[in-house]
Amino acid sequence: MGTRYRVPGAGVAAAAPSSYLPKPTPPVSQEPPNIIEHTKRGSDGRTTVKRYQKGCLLGKGGFAKCFKVTDLDTKVEWACKIIQKSSLTKQRHK
Repeated sequence: MGTRYRVPGAGVAAAAPSSYLPKPTPPVSQEPPNIIEHTKRGSDGRTTVKRYQKGCLLGKGGFAKCFKVTDLDTKVEWACKIIQKSSLTKQRHK
């Protein structure tokens, strides 16, 4: 329990101001990390799958959001623009 202070003229001791109390630590997230898989088929017919871990939001625009992602194989950080399929208007783009 924190230090109690006496307020002049009051019969009850007041609690310490919140600036003197220690800040509670945020709970540790137990959620699995967001993993993005990018599948690419090369001209030679081979399929390559790259895996990225989605990080913080860098920015957002009218139809897309840009996130910081980390390549799980090389640990290189990239910026990734993620577009919602519902925002695409032409069927060939979906």
